[in-house]
Amino acid sequence: MHDKFEGIRQEDHLTEPMKSCNRFEEAVETLGKLYTSRTGKTRLAIEHVGSEEGRLQFLRQGVHEEKIWQFVVQYLKVRTFKETGLLSVEAAPRIHSDDLADAVIKTGEMILAGSQEAEAIRRHIADLQDCSAYYDIKTSKRFPYGEQDLLQTILGMKQRIIWDTNSRLPAHLDQEHGNTAFIVGQTIDREENFANRRGIRNGYNNLFSFGVSELFLRKCLHIQRLQRQVVAAQRRPHIKIPHGILHCSPVSNWQEIQVILAITQWSKLWGKEYLLADILEHRQHCVRSYERCILIARNCAAMLLNEDAPELKHLVGNEWKKFLGNHPNALGDTMLIHNALFFDAKILTEDKGVKRMATYCGVKCLQF
Repeated sequence: MHDKFEGIRQEDHLTEPMKSCNRFEEAVETLGKLYTSRTGKTRLAIEHVGSEEGRLQFLRQGVHEEKIWQFVVQYLKVRTFKETGLLSVEAAPRIHSDDLADAVIKTGEMILAGSQEAEAIRRHIADLQDCSAYYDIKTSKRFPYGEQDLLQTILGMKQRIIWDTNSRLPAHLDQEHGNTAFIVGQTIDREENFANRRGIRNGYNNLFSFGVSELFLRKCLHIQRLQRQVVAAQRRPHIKIPHGILHCSPVSNWQEIQVILAITQWSKLWGKEYLLADILEHRQHCVRSYERCILIARNCAAMLLNEDAPELKHLVGNEWKKFLGNHPNALGDTMLIHNALFFDAKILTEDKGVKRMATYCGVKCLQF
């Protein structure tokens, strides 16, 4: 009896890789059907993919190309909850290729059964995600999704300008300012659909949005070129700039406010010079460093809250009210500073608080 059960366990162990390969091949076939349904063409055959990481990477790429990753993620979340009771896939054990293959197969069945309606949804998703690039939030390394390295494109332009909501973009962006990158961060999208703003709704080749979104269960930096067809797609529903987590910090609004308030209190003991020295230390290496920019932006916000200049008394009082009241816009100015540091950009703003914070870290502000 012992030998019999031992043999069964060995057999199951030996056939597991074969089961994974079979599920992978079935998922590849499903992606091929989705490609044909979307384009009317036949997908080219792929070479053998032997490693686990290779299978995962191929499936991720296919899921992204076929614009089904939102559906795949939802399937994985439901499955994770049923199996573990966990509400988030991030807290579950590592996703393997056969898990992702199952999600692709089930998602494909649902979409292909839905026919025209499902394809219309996929086409709309494709329009919404067009001209996008994704980056690791810690290293800014580009993920292999999207057609261009937009971060490198932006940094290679003559100048970069972060747009504050209280200012207007100049007319004819791509004609008169063709070698300037205008960047829309999350601060802009507080009172209305950002795609309906006068300076955005026509779309431009040198206009970009920047935020944080979720891709394959990971928080990542998301840059999108706001060309005409992209903006047209975003104007149909009320689309917000990607905001899977707060742009200036991977914690909630109130938690981030508490961090800044703590720095504000400690800085009364350390002194203004300590914060300035800390800003200077990180400032030299903050371009493309999301987390360094967080540290600098926090210090700048704390310094503004501690300002005692008579001409800023009213402004600082209002800032304290927003912070203590956990106002949705409390971190808006901090986000602008963060964005400008990340891209080595100037800020288009008329806000006195932003201008003051910019002086602490050497960011330039301008108006047209």
